[in-house]
Amino acid sequence: MNLRLRKTLSIGLCVTLSPLICKDIRNGFFIGGGFGAKNEVLSSYQDVSTLSGVGSYATLSNILSKYPDLLSVAKSGAIPLQETLNKDLQALVKGLEALNNEVAKVGVSNQSLKGLSQLDLPNTSNNQELEAKIETEIQALQSMINATTEKDTSVVQANQEIIQKYQQALNTLKGLGNSLLNEVNDYNKNLSSDKMVYQKAEATYKNGMNAYNSNVSTYTNARDNVLGDFKEAAKQNAGMAGVTKTYNDMYKLINADPHYKSGKQRIDYQIATNDGIDRVADAKALNQVIGEVKGINEEQNRAQAGEYFSKIFDGLLSDLHVGKKLENLTLLGLWGLETWFERQIKEIDKLGGPGYFPLNVNYLKQGLSDVYSTLFNTTQQLFTGNAYAEVIPTANSIFTPPTAPDDKFSFSYQDYSDQIKNADPKMANIQVTTGVPAQQSAPSAVHASLGSFVDTINGASKFYSNVGYNANVITGYQHFFSRRLGFSLQASAGYEWVQSPLFQKSPLFNRMQGARVALGGDLLYDFKAPATQSGLYCGLFAGLFGTNSHYFLTTKALQTYWKYSFNVHWNAGLRFQLGSNIVKLGVSSPLIPRVINLQAGSTHFLVHETFHNFNLYASYAVLFGD
Repeated sequence: MNLRLRKTLSIGLCVTLSPLICKDIRNGFFIGGGFGAKNEVLSSYQDVSTLSGVGSYATLSNILSKYPDLLSVAKSGAIPLQETLNKDLQALVKGLEALNNEVAKVGVSNQSLKGLSQLDLPNTSNNQELEAKIETEIQALQSMINATTEKDTSVVQANQEIIQKYQQALNTLKGLGNSLLNEVNDYNKNLSSDKMVYQKAEATYKNGMNAYNSNVSTYTNARDNVLGDFKEAAKQNAGMAGVTKTYNDMYKLINADPHYKSGKQRIDYQIATNDGIDRVADAKALNQVIGEVKGINEEQNRAQAGEYFSKIFDGLLSDLHVGKKLENLTLLGLWGLETWFERQIKEIDKLGGPGYFPLNVNYLKQGLSDVYSTLFNTTQQLFTGNAYAEVIPTANSIFTPPTAPDDKFSFSYQDYSDQIKNADPKMANIQVTTGVPAQQSAPSAVHASLGSFVDTINGASKFYSNVGYNANVITGYQHFFSRRLGFSLQASAGYEWVQSPLFQKSPLFNRMQGARVALGGDLLYDFKAPATQSGLYCGLFAGLFGTNSHYFLTTKALQTYWKYSFNVHWNAGLRFQLGSNIVKLGVSSPLIPRVINLQAGSTHFLVHETFHNFNLYASYAVLFGD
C-alpha cells in the first residue's frame, strides 16, 4: 500500500514540476522531411494590339502589371477603363468625406487635456491605395491614347484635355487628403506638446503645493506655540519660568517665515537680535547692582532691582522703536525683547565667586521677573480677539499658494467638406474619350480558347486545378517550457513541380519548377500530454515563416526563364508525437499578395502569390533529445 502511494505521489510530482525537474522527451533537435500539394493561381496573356507605334498595349500591360483585374477592363478599350476610373474617383471622394468626418473630431475648444487623446486614422491607407490605382488608370488611359493612329488634331487635343482633367481631379483630391492628414498631424503634435507642458506644470504645481502645505503647517504650529506661551505667561503671571521656551518657540516661528531668510527683513531680524543682546547687563554690572541693593526689607530690595531692569527695558524699547505702552509693537520688536530677557536671566545665573550672596541674586531675578510680568500684562491686551494677528501674522498673510496650471486645450479645425463636394461635379463633367479603338483579338501562341489578351487559368475560383507538388527537408529545434506549451524553430529547403492545364494547351510553355528555402517558428500546444511521457502526444501548432522562392519556367524550345520572390507565410495544423517520432499535418499560405511575371517574347506567364495559395502538407521528423 505504501509502495503504491509513493509511486502515485512520484508520478504526480513529476507531472506537476515537469519540465523543471523531469526531462521532457519532446525537447531537442529534429530532422525530417515533408510532402505537400499547393493550390497555384496562374494566368497567361499575350501582348496583341491593332494599334501601331511604340505606345502599344505591351506598354499598357507593364503599366497595369500591379492590377491584373484592370487588364480585362483594358481589353475592352478606353471607355470601359474610363468608366472604372470614374467609379474609383467617386469612391475616393466618398473616402475623403468619411475621412473629413473623422478629422472633424480634432475641432475642440477649451476642453480639458485629461479627456483628450491622439487621433488615429486607421483607414487612410485605403485612400492612398485608391489614389495609386487611379494614377495607374490615368497612365494606362494616356498610353492607349498615345498608341492611337488618330490624325484629327481636334480629337487628339480633346483626349489630352480629358487626361489633364483627370490628373487635375486626382491632384485636387490628393491635396485635400494631404490637408486632412496635416490637420490631424498638427492636432496630434499640438496636443502632445500641450500635454507635455501641462504635465511639467502640474508636477511643479504639486511640488509647490506640497511645499506650501508643509510651510503653512510648520509656521502655524510655531505660531500656535508662541501665542500659547504669551497667553499663558500673561494669564498666570508665571514670571521667568517660561522665558527659555518662549524664546525657542519664537526662534522657530521667525525661521519658519521665508521672508526673514534673506534681504532687508533678514537684516532687520539681526538688528533686533543685536539690540536685545546689547542691552544685557553682564556679570560685572550685576555684581555692582547687588552691592547697591541696600533696602531695609525684601520688598524694597526687589523694587530697587526691578527699577534697575526697568531702565534697561525702557532703553531697549527705544532702540526697537516701540512705545512704553507697546505702541507700534511688531514681531521683531517682540523678538528683541524676548532675546534680552532670555540672555539676561542666563547672565544672572552666571553670578558667583567671592562676595556672592544667593539672596541678593534672587532679588535680581525677582526684579527682572517684575519687568517681564509688566510686559505680559500689557501684551495681554494685544492678544484678545484677532488683534494679535497684527503683531504675529497668520500663515495666510505670509504664504501664497501656487496657481494651478490651466489644462484647457483648443484647436481650430478647417472643414474641407465643401471643397470635397465641389470636386465631385467637376469630375462628372469630364467627357468620354473618342478615337481610341478597343483591343482586338488576334491569333497568338496561346490556344485560342485562352483568349488573346488575358486569360486566368483555373484561378482561385477553381480550387486546386493547378497543383504545385512540393517536397522538402526540415531541421530545427523543439522545446516545451510547460506540460502543454512549447515552441519550435526550423529551417527547410525544398523542390516544387507544378502541374497545370496551361502546359497541355500552350504550344509555348512546357513546365514550371521551383525551389524554396524557408525559416520560421511555431508555437506548440499539446492538448493531450500523457503524465508518464510514454504515450502519444497530440496538439496544435501555429506560426510564421519567411520564404525565398525561385520559379523556373521552361518552354518547349527548352529555354528557361526564372524569377524569385520573398514572402511571409502563416502556418497551422495538428502535431502528433510518439517517442522521438513527430508527425505534422498542416496548411500554409502567403500573407503578402505578389505577382511574378515570367515573360517569353510577347507572352506573359503570371504566378499569383495570394491567400488562396493553400499548401496542404504532411511531415515526419525524428527528434534527438537534449
